[in-house]
Amino acid sequence: MPFLLAGLASLVLAAPTTVQAQQQEATEEAEQPGYDPAARAAEHYEEAAQAYGEGNFERAAELLQRAFAHDPNLIYKYNEILALMGMGDYEQALRLLDTFGEPMEADGRFTDLDELEAELKEAIAAAETDGEDEAPEEEEPLVVEQPPELEPQEEVADSPNILAWTLVGTGAALLGGGGFVASGILIADEMERLNQYTSVEYEDSDEFSHEADVSVLNTHRIISVVLLSAGFAATATGVGLLLFDRGDANPQAREGLQLTPMADGQNLGASLSGRF
Repeated sequence: MPFLLAGLASLVLAAPTTVQAQQQEATEEAEQPGYDPAARAAEHYEEAAQAYGEGNFERAAELLQRAFAHDPNLIYKYNEILALMGMGDYEQALRLLDTFGEPMEADGRFTDLDELEAELKEAIAAAETDGEDEAPEEEEPLVVEQPPELEPQEEVADSPNILAWTLVGTGAALLGGGGFVASGILIADEMERLNQYTSVEYEDSDEFSHEADVSVLNTHRIISVVLLSAGFAATATGVGLLLFDRGDANPQAREGLQLTPMADGQNLGASLSGRF
């Protein structure tokens, strides 16, 4: 009896220890550059699906626990219940279902929880009944039904980065407006007078003045610089967001991004370079 109690105690303590080790492993991996919890969990899920298909249910259950440590998606716990059923550990599967049954029901993706619970309870009752038989004349071979297949992980479709494309579109519009203003079409008369009129002609004119034309020219220059600067900033930000989204799949892409401003007396701009 003391050995039995010690064995039961070791089984009770083993699960939390394993979970803590897996959580510690996930925490350490989270500190690594380029860590993606959903992608890491998906890798464990694929390995678990392969182990499950090969009949290695214990390995599948362990990998699904690791996946859940990275990404607390209930699909991993549901599949762990299926793996435990494949192992014949119906009591642990039922305990897991009792723990996560309520959030699974609220999730809405798991519609067979009642049937699953009834199947587990029936299997446990059948095992207890078999254990109560004192001396069966001949042990019948255990017929194990084919375990259900693992539930596939839902794929999340990539959605367009609305903010990034909005910034790119806004920046393009601002750049176009700035270029139009900078072209001088709106102040063609003032520019023509400044290029052709002499100071004497300005003094003889009652309608135009050199100071007014210069003021109009400077105002348009300021407006064009503001529009071009805002357009460049919006476009560069939008492009940067798109590149950083792409960098989620390739973290090294972000390391080579360089934004170099360039300006002289008449021009304003920048160059964006990167490694992909």
